[in-house]
Amino acid sequence: MTNEHSSDNFTAIRIVRGYQDEALPIRKDRPERVKIPLPEKLQWMKDIAKEVHTFPKPDSWYFYKQAQFAADYTDDFEYNGMFRRYFPTYRDMKDDELRGYFSFRTRFREGRYDAEPQLSFVYVYIYEILNGIGVSPESGFEILKTIDTLYGSKDDTLREYLRRWIRDYIIYYNLDHSYAAEYFSVDMDSAVSILMQAFSDAETKFLVLIGEKDAAETDSAPNPISDNDMFQAVCTMSSYAIEKSPLYKKDPELVKSAIVEMLKELSCVAKRLNRDSLFEYCFGRRGVFPISLFKNAVFHDHLKHEDHLYEISPLCLYRCENGRWSREAYSRSSEKSKTLGDLCHETDRLLREKTGFGHSIKRRLMSDAFSEEISWVIDKLLLEREKASRPRIDIDLSVLDSIRMDAAKTRDSLLVPEDKEDHTDMLLDGNFHSESLHKSEKLDFSVSDSMSKIPGIDIDPVETIPSHKTELDLHNSTTTHDLPLTDDEFFLLNSLLHGLPWKEYAAEHHLMISMICDDINEKMIDLIGDTIVEFNGDEPELIEDYISELQELIPEN
Repeated sequence: MTNEHSSDNFTAIRIVRGYQDEALPIRKDRPERVKIPLPEKLQWMKDIAKEVHTFPKPDSWYFYKQAQFAADYTDDFEYNGMFRRYFPTYRDMKDDELRGYFSFRTRFREGRYDAEPQLSFVYVYIYEILNGIGVSPESGFEILKTIDTLYGSKDDTLREYLRRWIRDYIIYYNLDHSYAAEYFSVDMDSAVSILMQAFSDAETKFLVLIGEKDAAETDSAPNPISDNDMFQAVCTMSSYAIEKSPLYKKDPELVKSAIVEMLKELSCVAKRLNRDSLFEYCFGRRGVFPISLFKNAVFHDHLKHEDHLYEISPLCLYRCENGRWSREAYSRSSEKSKTLGDLCHETDRLLREKTGFGHSIKRRLMSDAFSEEISWVIDKLLLEREKASRPRIDIDLSVLDSIRMDAAKTRDSLLVPEDKEDHTDMLLDGNFHSESLHKSEKLDFSVSDSMSKIPGIDIDPVETIPSHKTELDLHNSTTTHDLPLTDDEFFLLNSLLHGLPWKEYAAEHHLMISMICDDINEKMIDLIGDTIVEFNGDEPELIEDYISELQELIPEN
């Protein structure tokens, strides 16, 4: 409806009710997407993903088929866009992105590595290698290592995934064990194997001793583990760094002997208590754990392993049965043992206490029975050390007759003729030798009495437990604040412990906090036995486990 009104003084107004469709104006500043010509081979590759199957196929199957089809394709297309996808595949790419990826792959294969590549392109190339596209297992391994070297530092997630996938790659493609050394904890597996045999040997000797096992059964056992190899294995697997202990640096042989004997004794104790073996106590029980290879990767199981075994070490086996993968190992053998660390820490603590070395450290070990056994082992070891340090005198009793005859000749030369005749008659009588030379009680001197008069010689067979305080003539360093710290180091440690401000002080004194913290950790390891300061970003903070010990050393004013 339209109403019109006009006059000489008013402008005509027209009212229209209702709406009419109008085209929106096209922005002239947005260019239309240029259609990129797609080579015929890539068009065929895209068509693979459109195939219809009676039973649905997983995305990884389509990716594998497409990758096989384009394994030898090359391109030189210059792509300037941005491609980002989680779990990217060819099906996610537009035509220009597809050509951009294959151009990236062509350059990489030719050794022309992009300094700042599209990470999604890198992931697609990794997926191709994992699926064995265009490579042998050995050459694929080298490519994965190259990608790790070039781009792993640019993205932590990429490096984490890639390291895991490389381990799976070694297992899946059954690569030689030389490839595994860098990516599996081979050193730790070797150390665990050494400890397992050493503990087993100690248990076997104990069973033979109590008559539960025949000694003949041990003849075919492997060569025994040396004390040095056993100690090095402990250093590898213990969460407590016993080799960094100040007492070890001062007297390594004492600490090494104590650790080795302690573990051998506890192996027998565990067996005597009829509990888990000491090895299981430290590293858990052996079990079979299901796993998935190439988790979070686009991977098609094209080899279809039915029965496959890959042995990293006798302690760690990977097995595939009917397409299902599992790992057979001790549950805690792939990481440093906290239990073993606590045993080493308790040994260090008691050694310091019994030798009077340095400051005492706080007990961590929960088992009283194990602590008592460790104390007994140390007492026995220190007693043997003291006995070995005593002067040794060897007396050859076979020469006593010769000494007596020489003494008799000397005496004869000093006798007057009358006395000499009497003495000659006595020599002709056999009673002299039988009674005088072979009866020690008729001699004019006593060997034991003579030896006892020599300073420093004690032939009393009675043994006593030494005090050990003179074994290591050590004294605590006394510096400012009664701690081995400079004023600046003590100020920072005290501030962190009691929540006091320290940044203004550090700025005024031009302190490098990272260096101060390193010095504190190095000096306080004598008191605490471990690192006490760590960084959370750029901020230093105390490790929570040691705060109570530090509060005892540095009470709040």
